[in-house]
Amino acid sequence: MSKKLDSLVEQIKDIDSELETIGENDLIKRYNMLLMRRKYLNGVKKEEYEYERKRQFLDCNHIFVDDGFGSKFCIKCGLDTIYNHLEYVNYDNLSFDEQIMFDYMLNSSNEYKDGRTYNNEYNLDKELIRSIYLRLKEEYPNLDEEAIFRYLDASLHNIATKDKDEEENIKRIRRLDERNKNYGFKRYI
Repeated sequence: MSKKLDSLVEQIKDIDSELETIGENDLIKRYNMLLMRRKYLNGVKKEEYEYERKRQFLDCNHIFVDDGFGSKFCIKCGLDTIYNHLEYVNYDNLSFDEQIMFDYMLNSSNEYKDGRTYNNEYNLDKELIRSIYLRLKEEYPNLDEEAIFRYLDASLHNIATKDKDEEENIKRIRRLDERNKNYGFKRYI
């Protein structure tokens, strides 16, 4: 071996022996144990969240918004059927929620097709429609789905007939999202 390699091996041995000495300290042992426990619990939490999201998708009486490009987005649970149409997707570039949807769509036997489809005739953003729906559900919890749907249609008509620029729509989505943070679906603007 070369001198440089021998030197590196010696440095690694020195570091290993120092780590072993430090590892005998009770505080360090406790710290390492807590780190391992935290890593384990984060894994369990991730699995539980994934299970809950898939249960939401399965149990939801979907109200889909047609985006006009062949996919639909449920305004109740957030399921987006676009992940059923993606053949080439870099799985690692998807957010955790998107990965859950992708896995669900890949492994589902098309249970998601049940439900009502809202024709997005006003060509509004799906997230805006979802935010308005969630806000209506929050404001009028005693109304049935049909009444909420009529209110939603009226709200969307009013928004579509007013001249608003894109910045105003983004502000509206953010304002509505502030009130709907506890619904378990994350948006990225």
